[in-house]
Amino acid sequence: MLTFSNSQELVQGCSGGVLYDSTDRMTEVDRKPFESRAWKTNLLQVCQAVLFVFVIWAVDKAITYSRERTPAFSEVQNPPATAVTGIPDCSQNKFLQQGVDCLTFLYTPNNDPAVNAIVAAMRANNSPAVPESKTMGFASMSQIDAYLYANPQKALGAVHFNTSNPQHISITLQSNSSINWFKGHYQHPNTYFQLPLQMAAERESARYLANDSKLAWDVSYTSFAHPASQSASVVGNIAPTFLFASAMFNFVLLLHNLVTEKESGVRQVMSTMGLLNSPFWLTWSLFEGLQALLSSLLVLAAAYAFHFDLVWQNSFALSFLLLLLTNLALVAFCFFISTLLQRASAAVPTGFVVFIVAWVMLLVVAFGFPYSVNYSKGFVALFSLFPWTLLGKGIRDLASATTGDGAVGISWSQRYSYCQAQTPPPSQQGSLGYYTTDCVAPLPHLYIFAALQCVFYMLLAVYLDKVLPDRMGVRLPPWYPLLPSYWNPSKKTNTQRASAAMQLAASEPISPSVDTDVTAETAALQLQCRDWVRSQERFQLPLKQLAAAMQGSIQEPQQMQGSSQQTQPGQVSSQRPQGMRGAITDCLASLQKLCSRICQMGLGERPWGSASVPCPSCSSDACSSAAVHDETAQNAQPRAPSQPRLASDSVSAVDLAKESNTADAGHLAALNPNSAAIDKLNKADVSPLTQRDVIELEDSCTSLSLNATSMGDRRSAVQMFGLRRTFVRRPALWRRVIKREKNAVTAAVEGNWLAIHEGECFCLLGPNGAGKSTTINCLTGVLPATAGEVIVNGSSITHQGGLDRVRGAMGVCNQFDVLWDNLTGREHLLLFGAIKGLTKMQAAAQADALLEQVKLTAAGGVRAGAYSGGMRRRLSLAIALLGNPKILYLDEPTTGMDPVSRRHLWDLIASVKKQCAVVLTTHSMEEADILGDRIGIMARGRLRCLGSGLHLKQKFGSGYRLSIQLQQDSDLSKEGHEQRLQDIVMFVEKHSGAVLVDKLESQVHFKVPTGCESKLSAFFRQVKANKLQLGITDVQLRLTPLEEVFSAVVRQAEVQHAQYIKQTVELVLGEGTTLQVVNRIVAAQYNHAPLTCACSVCTTCLFMPGIAMQVLCRVLLGHYLNIL
Repeated sequence: MLTFSNSQELVQGCSGGVLYDSTDRMTEVDRKPFESRAWKTNLLQVCQAVLFVFVIWAVDKAITYSRERTPAFSEVQNPPATAVTGIPDCSQNKFLQQGVDCLTFLYTPNNDPAVNAIVAAMRANNSPAVPESKTMGFASMSQIDAYLYANPQKALGAVHFNTSNPQHISITLQSNSSINWFKGHYQHPNTYFQLPLQMAAERESARYLANDSKLAWDVSYTSFAHPASQSASVVGNIAPTFLFASAMFNFVLLLHNLVTEKESGVRQVMSTMGLLNSPFWLTWSLFEGLQALLSSLLVLAAAYAFHFDLVWQNSFALSFLLLLLTNLALVAFCFFISTLLQRASAAVPTGFVVFIVAWVMLLVVAFGFPYSVNYSKGFVALFSLFPWTLLGKGIRDLASATTGDGAVGISWSQRYSYCQAQTPPPSQQGSLGYYTTDCVAPLPHLYIFAALQCVFYMLLAVYLDKVLPDRMGVRLPPWYPLLPSYWNPSKKTNTQRASAAMQLAASEPISPSVDTDVTAETAALQLQCRDWVRSQERFQLPLKQLAAAMQGSIQEPQQMQGSSQQTQPGQVSSQRPQGMRGAITDCLASLQKLCSRICQMGLGERPWGSASVPCPSCSSDACSSAAVHDETAQNAQPRAPSQPRLASDSVSAVDLAKESNTADAGHLAALNPNSAAIDKLNKADVSPLTQRDVIELEDSCTSLSLNATSMGDRRSAVQMFGLRRTFVRRPALWRRVIKREKNAVTAAVEGNWLAIHEGECFCLLGPNGAGKSTTINCLTGVLPATAGEVIVNGSSITHQGGLDRVRGAMGVCNQFDVLWDNLTGREHLLLFGAIKGLTKMQAAAQADALLEQVKLTAAGGVRAGAYSGGMRRRLSLAIALLGNPKILYLDEPTTGMDPVSRRHLWDLIASVKKQCAVVLTTHSMEEADILGDRIGIMARGRLRCLGSGLHLKQKFGSGYRLSIQLQQDSDLSKEGHEQRLQDIVMFVEKHSGAVLVDKLESQVHFKVPTGCESKLSAFFRQVKANKLQLGITDVQLRLTPLEEVFSAVVRQAEVQHAQYIKQTVELVLGEGTTLQVVNRIVAAQYNHAPLTCACSVCTTCLFMPGIAMQVLCRVLLGHYLNIL
């Protein structure tokens, strides 16, 4: 199966002919945008390494050119003599402070005639002459120091004379010793100012002492003959930084793409479609590894083209392995960093921080720390954890081997020997070539460190990807690698979750306020859950035990002990059958007991939601009688009168027959058409069950289960057995310590039992936060169920093995579109088709067909980033339909669509549901009414009602809606129009009992209560007889809309939730009367008198049990209270 993890990989794969070939017959219209898409970005990403090598070459040439003008870096064999010139003019110096008057030199003392004469001669005999304004005299040296400190960069220097001995004059010079360098202009302080000032002071002092103004005085200077100074390689110093910057260019892009896939949900969608974690990381690694290989080769090719000694004189293999392995290590490090980020907006700042830290570490490595014998090995190990330090150390070694005359570099054979612990003897130095004694880790050790970094950071990324919460908060425990079940998952289906769900449901009494349809569905699903658990347990028996059970070789332990404990003729055995017989017997008994629970609730003969369908396994009298006798049979553990019978109580059919006078053999035989097989159980026959008996009884249990759920021949595609999902909000540590706050547990889905059948469109409605999307996420494997079991196509998806088996049979259209903006609609379908395991031909054929079905054929070659909201939703639906899924999950699929597209999509969903089961969530009541074969309304995490749209309207609706259209009469005055409206309202209320709901200028709307349907026929006759007199042009009668049913169910759920958390509502009724509602208890504080209400409207209100809701209804309607 070919899989790609991002859009870049898809582009690479397609351009290489992996997904497309001549058989695909792509048109030029489709191929053109595909070939030209983002070519500039891809070209820059590949060639940016060459650009950075060019920058290295340019910087090297600039520094080399600047050094050529410095004597120390040039070779001098015959240095010429240079005459000392005159004192330079300060106004021509570019390094002094500009914009102020400068001074050529200062002197002391200024009160000595001899000094003044010498200074005057220095000014006059200088070439050029120094103006007197350019010099300044001071009395002492301290005054000059104070002046220089207060006026920096204003004077070139100073000269101090000492004339205490008339025959001896001492001279002290003061100048700036800093070397000045600016834009290629080099100024040495000795030759520029110090020597000319010294020569002028000495010349004029000698002439003054000799009293000869013509005394000749010529001084020249020359340097030593010297070779060019050798310094560290410029390329070796700057190459690590620029090459790392080149790698960081791809690092930031890769980091952004990884985090974007995680944040946008693209990766989750691919996982839902069947992409495993191993192909995901493998495709990323292969693509980035190929890019690292290409980048390393381009860098070396550019370095050879620019004649870098770093690569010309060293072995190609050494340079190539260094670049390749450090680039791969940096990719693995990027994978590791991506697992720590949740937002794509943080990728670029994180990359910038990594670059700054790495740049500082590279500077430290360039100065020899810590890869030197002078530093601790702990620092070496610490720095070796990062790829960039290995790159800097390796390039530093390669550059050092190519620096200086006679440098020979490092060959492949010398990859270890160049690193010497001590200076080798002279006889071996010639054969070694380049060597160094200040070496800690030779190049092969760096390669090993880089390879270990690749493995370490890759494993760390995979580990953190599983243990850190994803975008849905799902994670594995930190110790998951130590679990044997992770590496070797059991092939057996674990039934503990299903059994726990049955036990939990059995321990919770069924509330009378729960809808009967939901109760019936729950009971039927509990029966199916019991059958599924039994079937899994039988399936997991070893083959020999299963064959022995069918042949009757597995006998009761009591039977094996001797014949003394065998049942006497005519005596009913009180022992419970074990093994295979016990499982089948319990299957039959559980059905009867479930029916008993429903009948005890007072539902009569309508436990399965329809008055025309009797109880499939018993009559209400039989169940009640069986329940009574079963209750009295357990004297050792008496049951409270209010405690219902639990579905998990294990009582065999033989025990029921013994306990109940009415549940005789004929009754059990009526439950099962295979009466011959059941007859053995009814008569307590201990003879072994034959293989035919086992098959008949298993078919009987299956038949009873199907009949109980009223499914007919339809198969359940999805079965939810007590599905529960909770979220835990953990407060901060300081809140747990200081405020003693505990974890807050919120139940998003609370133990729902539901079956969704093949060929059915099940619409799941509910307000925001009701748990619809959470349920879909649990069914698709995005969120693990906290408790309960989910069976999809016969496989449990609560463990990874079962989930992987059914991923290919699922199609998911998420609530929010998860698409790549750079891919076309057709490429999306081809990509997800490859993930689903379709061949190229199948994916191409289905892509074209689905684009036609969703009306996107013309836009199939357009990038998804240019799609409108409705087009994106249609593309998401087409992706969900790929591969002909057996279960289709549609989470608000028509959001943002225009009416025409919405209607077309409704037709498409209606046609698709014939081949699969469709689970649809929507906020459009019209959409649910049209598409839904069954509709379930969720609120507060629970399924509140269940049934077809018509059934829900009839059951929860408050009657009919009556709309009357009035005749438009321009001659009628405003008062006359108001009077006509009033007459119509009185007429309708009198003859139909309807209540006014809304009154408009030309329409009047009424609500017909449930008890007034019988008046409608007479009302219509009256309307027909008086329509001209009343001005009625049209009358419409319709059932309660689904919106009202939805609002009523949600309102009741909120009321029940308020009662559960013990919220109190206090109403002030006037004259000191207050009304408090707490858990359906009304307390009236007015002479301790109870409140009653005789309002006829209250009796028709939805979900208003008891006097409390009647009083509230009457208060809201503005009626008077009758206080007795």
